Amino acid sequence: TYVFFKIDTESNVDLTDSTIGVIIDDVSLGSGTYNDACTSYTAGTNSFRGYIYEWNAGFGEWERQTSGGDYTDHIQVNNGHSGVKLACQKSQLSFTIDFTNDKVRAVSGDSGKTEFEGNWFDQNIPSTSRDDITDAVALGIPEFSTIIAPVASVLLIVGNRMRKVKTNQH
Repeated sequence: TYVFFKIDTESNVDLTDSTIGVIIDDVSLGSGTYNDACTSYTAGTNSFRGYIYEWNAGFGEWERQTSGGDYTDHIQVNNGHSGVKLACQKSQLSFTIDFTNDKVRAVSGDSGKTEFEGNWFDQNIPSTSRDDITDAVALGIPEFSTIIAPVASVLLIVGNRMRKVKTNQH
């Protein structure tokens, strides 16, 4: 029911005046715009939330899809690593993610704690007061069939070495 994103940073993130998240492109539409954003939102001192925004092409603005609840359980900040982990509810996204082809970009800025409702409100690809953005990359989550071959080869190598050690001991 969730899509998870882990965004690693060089040092610990301070979200009291920053926003960090991802924008997601439903490439099947071929529109060249990003459709959804899964991002941090700071409601107050140490009250961090993971929110989803949808791009409204008709109005040219981001609209918050997350409503009700506090969504503090949708984000982890500097927990086991420097950066942010986001959990985005699939039911609140505007489309069904294609884990092979859809594209995602990480974006960050330190001039506001709710940039998708501030500086980036009317920018499909945030540019104002932006600190960093990654290149667009396909999600490319491999299917089981493409994972099994490398795992099987490692198991065969380990098994073969164990057999050789046993044979050499006798």
